[in-house]
Amino acid sequence: MEASPYQSPGVPTAFALPENPQKVMRVAKYQKWIIVALFGNAIMYVIAIGIYFTWIYTTSSSGPHELPPAVESILGALAIIEPFLGLFTFVATFILARQFFSRPISFLIMWVGNLPFLFIIALPLLNLRASRYLNQEGIEAGFLGTNLEKLRDQIAQAEAEAEDDE
Repeated sequence: MEASPYQSPGVPTAFALPENPQKVMRVAKYQKWIIVALFGNAIMYVIAIGIYFTWIYTTSSSGPHELPPAVESILGALAIIEPFLGLFTFVATFILARQFFSRPISFLIMWVGNLPFLFIIALPLLNLRASRYLNQEGIEAGFLGTNLEKLRDQIAQAEAEAEDDE
């Protein structure tokens, strides 16, 4: 029976050595970076929105009041962490996009991946592209990526078996 064109491609149960194992490892590693960047940015924006609403709540018609010390501490930590998270997101987005697209498209994806609220669209789409590539290469990968240690072991074992066959 012929498979439906609307069905997701299946992942083979037996591991076969991919055509380009180094690219597969790079994509799997950088996919993890994108996941960290996605969740890091999401957490930062949720905290920033929470601080904004705290500031709105603490102001009254008589004028602004000081923020509670705990909120000021969180705001200080955000000011320290955000530049590093932004730089990490730039690097991770560009490196993973470069595995699939040309340099100009990768730069565009890198900038869109760092814009507030647009990263919610750009980073999951790039992550999805990486998952599809890994699935096409016979690697089981989902939204949260794949197990890198297991993948390294499988590739090493498949390369050893390929050398033994020669």
